[in-house]
Amino acid sequence: MLGATGLTRFDDRTITDLDALLTCYAQVRADGYCISHGEYDEAVTAVSAPVFQGDGVRASLTVIGAPPTGWTGPPTA
Repeated sequence: MLGATGLTRFDDRTITDLDALLTCYAQVRADGYCISHGEYDEAVTAVSAPVFQGDGVRASLTVIGAPPTGWTGPPTA
């Protein structure tokens, strides 16, 4: 799946373990969105989510990234 080189580490938060990555993917599927806190660039927090058509088919992906200043976590109900 990853080839001989494995996953590249970009900083201390980058997931480089395949099992941890698959666990993260499972959580993203369950949540329906993904939040990245510096896994690629430590100066960026990003949220991504699919955009669906009226018939439920995925049409695109939306990603919003910003400096993590003031981040308090996802909203709670």
